[in-house]
Amino acid sequence: MQGKPQKKSKAQVWVLSLKDEEFHALLLKLIPERGAYWQPVTGGIEDGESPKQGALREAWEETGFDPFEAIQALDHRFEYESRWGRVEEEAFYFFAVPGCPSPKLDTREHTDYRWVKLSEVDPLIRHESQLEVVRKIKERLMKKI
Repeated sequence: MQGKPQKKSKAQVWVLSLKDEEFHALLLKLIPERGAYWQPVTGGIEDGESPKQGALREAWEETGFDPFEAIQALDHRFEYESRWGRVEEEAFYFFAVPGCPSPKLDTREHTDYRWVKLSEVDPLIRHESQLEVVRKIKERLMKKI
């Protein structure tokens, strides 16, 4: 008898930057084989990693930006069914240096990047779960003002 498949853990990391007194979010365009849509940094959490450690590694691998310990958990998790089975994803964010710097893309995963005003991100996002994270980030930022 086969056991129940293990739930896969992922991290979603929103990279933010301040430019012209507005918050911008970094979106990465997936390669055509993976859907060619815009999304934040996302990736799997490896065995032995905490969600935060996985988020830090993914942010660095996919952008070249090192958030160090400045990465913030949003205390927001969600689950969904993917082609690989059940996935639990945890959301994070951090601030890159001001001015929307150019990331170092991993061309095996992404073809392009775009810095988008946080207030204008919604129409570019494909998944409702990611839109919910954007709403939570906006709420958190408003509390700090």
